[in-house]
Amino acid sequence: MQIVILIIAIVLTALGAFLMVLGDIVLNPADGLVHTIGKVTNKDFGFVKNIADLVFIVLTVVICLVTKGYILGIGIGTVVSAIFIGRFIALYQNIYNHLQESKI
Repeated sequence: MQIVILIIAIVLTALGAFLMVLGDIVLNPADGLVHTIGKVTNKDFGFVKNIADLVFIVLTVVICLVTKGYILGIGIGTVVSAIFIGRFIALYQNIYNHLQESKI
């Protein structure tokens, strides 16, 4: 049941982030940073989101190891979310672009 909830959460979180970027709504600080980096580097939001989330995980691991000596608070759900939220955002972007081209 936890896996099903994780999948639903990933799909809906990605949809929410995509719609906020599409609607030009004020983003949370992390997504705002990702959106800005994407615009500056001319990369898609979904791709930059993947890279940023994975960098954030690596930074968290390093900080935990340096300050505590062990990894704290990073589970499989965190890693799976970091990988797939950006991919689902890219999927939504592709679907949206296809619909725009089709004029549906």
